[in-house]
Amino acid sequence: MNQFGVLTTAQECEDHEEWTYETIKKEGKYELELQFRAWYRKAFSMGLICYFLDNEGNRVRLFCFRHRVNGEDIYNPKESQIDFEKVEDGTKWICTVGPTKKGAMEWKDAEMVA
Repeated sequence: MNQFGVLTTAQECEDHEEWTYETIKKEGKYELELQFRAWYRKAFSMGLICYFLDNEGNRVRLFCFRHRVNGEDIYNPKESQIDFEKVEDGTKWICTVGPTKKGAMEWKDAEMVA
């Protein structure tokens, strides 16, 4: 785990049962509580997987990728400037999921629930 609480090893992900979380396949806005976060890397794509619970107890995961903002790397939903590497687990969010140009679902935006 790093200084922000992001899981960094395969064993930590295994211990949190990350395999039990599903991706969201339907466009919409979802109220979600952040459970934990883990790093994602595939080829040259760096990202962060955020694991959430919805109001019905369903386990879902959303991907945010590395973007350069004001000279810093941040890990954020596409239309947001919230760096999810640095948010706290246990916080609640309204997350917007929508289609890419190819029709797959992606995490578009996030707003913290007060």
